[in-house]
Amino acid sequence: MHARRTGAIAPGWVIAALGALALVMAGAAPAPAQQPPQQAGPQAAEAFAFLLGEWEGIGEASAPGGGERGEFTVRETIRAEAGGHAVSLRGAGEAEMHSGQPPVRVHDAIGLIWRHHDGGWRMRSVTMHGQSVEAGLTLTDAGFDWGFSAGPMGEFRYSATVRDGVWRETGEFRAPDGEWTEFLVMTLTRIGD
Repeated sequence: MHARRTGAIAPGWVIAALGALALVMAGAAPAPAQQPPQQAGPQAAEAFAFLLGEWEGIGEASAPGGGERGEFTVRETIRAEAGGHAVSLRGAGEAEMHSGQPPVRVHDAIGLIWRHHDGGWRMRSVTMHGQSVEAGLTLTDAGFDWGFSAGPMGEFRYSATVRDGVWRETGEFRAPDGEWTEFLVMTLTRIGD
């Protein structure tokens, strides 16, 4: 059995409901006390303007810790996102695994760079294998450096320079109590904005 309401709805409830509906329809912003504090310094699109655009080139990589190097082609698309507050990085690479066979996708990843609430830069990346990492990123005079711990496996660090339309990035790996070993070299040329 359903209850049936009789009589008038309380005027206070009507006013509150219509007021809430009007705020939603008008796209009202939350009260200033509810908004996060503004970040100091440039937005991501301004700080990483040197990287925005289309890039294409060649890379060489081996398994972290050593091994035979293989060559691959790579294309990176870097865009300003979220009103300039973030920068997205979309990378795809292919390699010829067997002579006469079509190239195979060996790299497919997406990343997002933003200014963290502590004022530093952060990057979150996700690969085609479902791996993801969030790492600190530091702007340098000629590019950026980033890296992360892989727990008991070791550490990774990357260093990128961007000069005269050429993006060169190296990746190094260090096992616990080991030496840094280069496992990645990538050189890309800007092909468009």
